[in-house]
Amino acid sequence: MFKTWLLEHYPDRANHVMVIVHQSREGRDYASGFHSRMRGSGHFADLLRQRFELTSQRLGFRNDERWGLDCTRFRVNGPQPGLF
Repeated sequence: MFKTWLLEHYPDRANHVMVIVHQSREGRDYASGFHSRMRGSGHFADLLRQRFELTSQRLGFRNDERWGLDCTRFRVNGPQPGLF
């Protein structure tokens, strides 16, 4: 679908864009594998990853820490004591 849209709206750039997509997807238009679907590979994907990390740092986003799951916010479904 993307390739069709690209050819229709940007025919002069379509080939160049698809070459970059193929470089990032091991020669394919799309990688449907569970762990590869949202990740690219190769030189161009690494370049995008580096640019994203640098921009995140410059803007003050903290991508290096992970938040734990706060289970105190959950409750069991069903009748609640004192409600009925």
